[in-house]
Amino acid sequence: MCGICGIIFKKNINEKLIKILNNSLSHRGPDGEGYFNFENIYFGHKRLSIIDIKNGNQPMQDFSGRFTIVYNGELYNYLEIKKNLIQHGVNFKTNSDTEVVVNAFSIYGIECFNMFRGMFSAAIYDKFEKNVILFRDPFGIKPLNYYIHQDYIAFSSEIQSFMKIPNFSDKISFNSIDKFLQFQYIPAPNSVFENIKKILPGSFLIINSKGNIIESKNYFKLEFKIDNSINFNDALNELDVRLNDSVVNHLISDVEIGAFLSGGVDSSLIVNYISNNLNKKFKTFNIGFKNSNFDESNFANLVAHKYKTEHISEIIDVNLIKELPKLIKHFGEPLGDCSILPTYYVSKLAGKYVPVVLSGDGGDEFFAGYSTHINWIRKLTGITNHFDNLNFLYKFIYRFFQLMGIDKYKFKIKLPNPELYLEIIQYIDFNTRINLWKDNYKKKILNKNEEYLDYFNKFNQKYPVNTAQGVDLKLYLPNDILFKLDVSSMINSVESRTPIIDLKVWELAKSVNPEFNLKRNKNGYVGKYLLKRLALKYFDKKFVFRKKAGFTIPVIDWLYTDYGNKPYINILKNKDCLIYELFEYNKIQSYIKNKNPKVWLIFYLEFWFQEHKDFLNYD
Repeated sequence: MCGICGIIFKKNINEKLIKILNNSLSHRGPDGEGYFNFENIYFGHKRLSIIDIKNGNQPMQDFSGRFTIVYNGELYNYLEIKKNLIQHGVNFKTNSDTEVVVNAFSIYGIECFNMFRGMFSAAIYDKFEKNVILFRDPFGIKPLNYYIHQDYIAFSSEIQSFMKIPNFSDKISFNSIDKFLQFQYIPAPNSVFENIKKILPGSFLIINSKGNIIESKNYFKLEFKIDNSINFNDALNELDVRLNDSVVNHLISDVEIGAFLSGGVDSSLIVNYISNNLNKKFKTFNIGFKNSNFDESNFANLVAHKYKTEHISEIIDVNLIKELPKLIKHFGEPLGDCSILPTYYVSKLAGKYVPVVLSGDGGDEFFAGYSTHINWIRKLTGITNHFDNLNFLYKFIYRFFQLMGIDKYKFKIKLPNPELYLEIIQYIDFNTRINLWKDNYKKKILNKNEEYLDYFNKFNQKYPVNTAQGVDLKLYLPNDILFKLDVSSMINSVESRTPIIDLKVWELAKSVNPEFNLKRNKNGYVGKYLLKRLALKYFDKKFVFRKKAGFTIPVIDWLYTDYGNKPYINILKNKDCLIYELFEYNKIQSYIKNKNPKVWLIFYLEFWFQEHKDFLNYD
């Protein structure tokens, strides 16, 4: 795992900039660094050694010398691809997956991206065409950002890198700030700054030597294709096989591997598969918080005891004033998911012992495990105990009853539309948000949800549950969950791996009948049912079907708790807060008085502004 960066200069070449960018990524790669330069093209690399520790240094060239790569990630099927490349006459100098990636591009071109099973973001320089190709893995596990400046285009693993450039100045995107208030994250390809963009998951970008973007395309098509020939038992058995296989592949490493163990179903399953395949004792990591009602440490302890792991657990007393600035600095742009705190702390704990951990992230998106998915179906039916998925046949039947005037059974089905699901997943609706903005900024805020609408319409096909999953896979998973995991772990020089978010697992997840995932019973609905039924093979019913807690914290309680002289929330009572340049003071005070949970986003945003006050440009 690494940090990568580069610059394509349009004019005024300044070689010092690549050093500045690269040094800003030192936490992502403490084991080594490397540089490449050809004319006006500069690459930088920071290395965290995981595979082929001695020989995997970057930048690295392909066998022909035409292509040069800087690469961040792990390719789990690299040995299989390597065998095919050897048959094409490629001679390898190392055992690293990086050399496989660059040579696969040399032989297969852009088509090779769909061969890769893993997590990655990379840049390849083509010496003949004099182009730089930037690309990112299908689900967005690894980040990649670029900054468009009048003198150059720069790219980096982290947005915060660009702010290390001397005299950095870019306009704040008011619409991105508004999106943060809406979703608690900023959807790609946009960022908090007007001229900093994110490479979309499953896509590539080609930049010529003049610093012009000449092509931008998706190479991976994320879609559901339901195969009704797959029955429940077949799906259950195949999921068991594929998850086990994925964990086996994610265990490839030349260093020690551990696992995050929250005590939830997903992380517990991952620990089960590690135990079945590693053939040696391994470390698991868990954190809890004082005065937290969200603590699942006791369940984590049960799993650790069952598999005899070397379990390392800590109870944390959080000091928001101390920790938030550090996190905000590394994230580069606002991310209001309060679970960044436990994710950071458990990564910090793991970083004391191992350089690689496996995580259970992705299960809710792949197998419909969020309460939002259940609420979506309830909203469509208007009743809480009904059919799991409303396919075309059900809709026809319900419409028929309505036309016949038979409504005593309350067959009042709402057809799926974007506004309905948006009501469920957004944190602050548009009317509330626009009233927060001061009058001179309101006209700059656009009530557009282009990314959301695009994804909703794309997945709005036969099964509404798949619609909700698709939106989350394209928006929530890469922009929140995986962004949070990547930055929180890399701050602590830890590589996090996500075996559930795997192409082979996805091929099954996209094919199973949605009723296997969102299951109706006498009490309503059970989300992630297929995955939970699989967990019953290894854990008891009480453990598997308990109420979902989630990896979160009582952040509102913390804001209003007296720490020392005053509660944290009192910070926002100061009229000199930077957020009051943009937002109405009295509106936010009403949030504070009513203990509105959304006040956390405002509190976080103030800290972000304070940490980046030297870069704030409102013009």
